Amino acid sequence: MATLDSSNIVNGNIIEPNDILQLYSAFGSTNPGSITGLVMTGSLDGSATSIIIPTPPTPTGIYYPTLVPGVGTQNLEIGTMEYNAATDTLTTTASYATTALNASVEQVNNQRYDDGSIIQSGNFKFIGGKVTMTAGAATSNAFSVLLGKILGVNAFITANYISGNGPTDSVIVSSINGSGAVVFSNNTPGAPASAIIVFTGFYI
Repeated sequence: MATLDSSNIVNGNIIEPNDILQLYSAFGSTNPGSITGLVMTGSLDGSATSIIIPTPPTPTGIYYPTLVPGVGTQNLEIGTMEYNAATDTLTTTASYATTALNASVEQVNNQRYDDGSIIQSGNFKFIGGKVTMTAGAATSNAFSVLLGKILGVNAFITANYISGNGPTDSVIVSSINGSGAVVFSNNTPGAPASAIIVFTGFYI
């Protein structure tokens, strides 16, 4: 590995061939070396087939990339950026995002809900749909994501008749069955033989 050493270049000294050889070794295409302590201003132009990021000094440390202000039309709204060498992950937080590529968002994080005794923090996901109630009973299609969920504990679902479509009493969300389907009921006397209800909810 070549480095640029200026210790031999002082007032009155002659630049020797070895001093020039360091430049060839550091910048040469056949034997590239490394440059330490170099400060650059302006822009660095060129092209490369790859960029190599050195391995962190320890395989388990936490590292923070440095962001340098520049000129642009869009501000970079990043709160923190943290690289975890142990898990090989880069985590960022931001005040807001305008676009995201190769990303998937399936939940709303760190919301609050009352579990019946205390306020808890949860990551919410949502469901919704409609179903036809016949003779005061209905069961939705099975939601695999609701398997094992319990109403009022980690699933919260409400339902209503479509206006003018059913009794004035509320729809009862009875349970989530063993297949992950939502069970509805309404035992109001005189309920129509067929009434459409809509439901929405979230689960944790």
